[in-house]
Amino acid sequence: MPEENVSLVLGDVIVPPARSIMMAFKYNGTTIIFDEINLSYTSYEFDPITSKLYPDAYHVTANSDEYRINVTINVIKNVPLVRSFPGALPDYVIFEQISDYDITLFKAGELVYSLNHGGFSEYTTHVVHTIYGKVLNAEGALVTVTNTRTGMSKQSTVASGYYSVDGNFLDYLVNDTAPWVADGDIMYIEAVKNQNRGNTTLIVNMSVDKQQAADISLQPQPE
Repeated sequence: MPEENVSLVLGDVIVPPARSIMMAFKYNGTTIIFDEINLSYTSYEFDPITSKLYPDAYHVTANSDEYRINVTINVIKNVPLVRSFPGALPDYVIFEQISDYDITLFKAGELVYSLNHGGFSEYTTHVVHTIYGKVLNAEGALVTVTNTRTGMSKQSTVASGYYSVDGNFLDYLVNDTAPWVADGDIMYIEAVKNQNRGNTTLIVNMSVDKQQAADISLQPQPE
């Protein structure tokens, strides 16, 4: 963060089913390393360039022996950068973000530091074969995309009217020639919100990097 003598380091590495989070905060010459970290992505946005979802709001609480910190990060501007790897290695996209930070730091229960300032954040995810689409008038619906050949499923919550799913590096390690999907696979896509459901299918075409499925409209289901 562009504030003199202040720095926040926050890292979140997710390789399902494992997750590793680290966090440190430095102010006035004091470096605090936190444990008991609770990081949640509280809001997502759809990026039309990459057709992927990225978090645009983060909330973090963490504790050390003496300190407790509360951090809210709201993304103001997002710029995607796609990094390609040679051969069959999966590409990844880096979302470089300009963000507002709201930080409060407590020591022994007393407020000792607060900051509301602009800074930078970053979100990185792999690009294997992105499948995305619209769910009409159903913000927050849960979408499950299932490969009917393998039975593998991935889920996404609708944000900005869109869902988006993709493979990850673990999929590549399992099968480096056809991670997550293969050419001609039939994907069954179902969206659910409350008692309303809708679905569509998509045939995988590996000659393109990403595919958009037909729009889904939810319909009420009988009790």
